[in-house]
Amino acid sequence: MAEESVAEESVAGAGVASAAIASPARIERIDPATPIDNSAPVDTNTLADHSTSTDHSARIDKSTSSETTNKIAIIIDDLGYSLQQGMIAARFPAALTLSILPHSPNGVALAELGHQHGKEIMLHAPMSNIQQLPLDPGGLTDDMRRDSFTDTLSDGLDSIPHIVGVNNHMGSYLTQLEKPMQWLMAELARDQLYFIDSRTSPDSIAHQVALQHEVASRKRDIFLDNVRSEAAIEQQFQKLLQLARQRGNAIAIGHPYPETLAFLNRAVPALASEGIELIFVSELLQEFPARPLPASVVRASTEPELP
Repeated sequence: MAEESVAEESVAGAGVASAAIASPARIERIDPATPIDNSAPVDTNTLADHSTSTDHSARIDKSTSSETTNKIAIIIDDLGYSLQQGMIAARFPAALTLSILPHSPNGVALAELGHQHGKEIMLHAPMSNIQQLPLDPGGLTDDMRRDSFTDTLSDGLDSIPHIVGVNNHMGSYLTQLEKPMQWLMAELARDQLYFIDSRTSPDSIAHQVALQHEVASRKRDIFLDNVRSEAAIEQQFQKLLQLARQRGNAIAIGHPYPETLAFLNRAVPALASEGIELIFVSELLQEFPARPLPASVVRASTEPELP
């Protein structure tokens, strides 16, 4: 566990240094294996104009089968900087849950595009870490007073549309601290948002505090792509499926890497034949709850408004 946590913190936060963004003119010519390139952010309205489908109900293949009994949810986080890879995740023809960094240059555009394609949208909230790596905008830190903490969180939630849940970006230090986790969960409970503990520290108390506040919550089970090779991702994916078969459900976190999205593009269509169903995080929380998920959150994630 410690190894996985350290690896996650190493790849996270790269948003500040790796704002790799594609031009809107390239939207319809994206291939999962295409390397990310750099250019300026795009306007949300421009991005929406390039959407190629108007049938929102047909965009998500949840890999369902009458014999399916085991469930997985896959979160793709660190979204908001790479437009090109983010658009692949937003258009992915299966129920990926997208977690987007607050105030990121392409966060709004990707949230809108994902929402148009029926995706569930989370906030990937930056939090202070043991290694003291720099935080993305909207970071929550241990030296904040409560009013500053809640204002920063509120601004982050307001910066990305269609948010129904939150997970931590980095946060190996902050998620160990009682007071900021109490503040965080009080706000999420008020807004009826769920919380997924990314588990960047084995000593995190975030999930336990969430349950104290009756916030629908789970812990991440598997990181898919700390090692960015097909063999490593395949190995982690098989661990995910094995855990789902043993327990009935499991949650993974991956990133919008070309290797990850290309692998999922190959692997997800085979899930139904293996008795596995890919669902959104809120659906997994509803089916395997620590407490009932608020109906408003379920409706927001399963019945997205048409633009």
